[in-house]
Amino acid sequence: MPLSASGTGCAAWGGMVRDAAGLDAYIGGDVARALDMFAVPDGCEFHQSEGFTLNNYVIVPFLRELSGDRGAMARACADTRSRCRYVYEQHPWYCASYLADVIDEAAFLAQPYGLHARAELLICRAIRQELSGRGTEALADYRAYLALPLWQRSVEVDPTTERFAQWRVVALSKR
Repeated sequence: MPLSASGTGCAAWGGMVRDAAGLDAYIGGDVARALDMFAVPDGCEFHQSEGFTLNNYVIVPFLRELSGDRGAMARACADTRSRCRYVYEQHPWYCASYLADVIDEAAFLAQPYGLHARAELLICRAIRQELSGRGTEALADYRAYLALPLWQRSVEVDPTTERFAQWRVVALSKR
């Protein structure tokens, strides 16, 4: 069965695998396939372990924005802030609140489950800077994220977030 959001049930939907395949498609220039891979089938919800927050609540809306969907990040942040206050140890809410400029870095770092907050902040800040046209600053944050030891980035190293940060370093270095 091909990986596609249309026609699949929740039992067949593997979010992290789809995120990885979607990012590869996006990087390869197949934005339509990537967006299809990122789509959550109707009636499904995110339910996975560590590493899921940045992919689905931060990186995917950013990629939608990069592909021309103006306001995708703002819409995603508003939705996350309204529906996901206590989801995944509050990581999505803190990411969305920071990206929407509702909280500052100090508040982000003071979140209750802040074990990997510094790493998440670097990705969120890099994305916020990219969206504001500050590529040089974004590049520095992506590099700082990748320079952190793996154990400081997440409990379970997520290859999609790693690949995303590496790809943005390459892309921004060419500018």
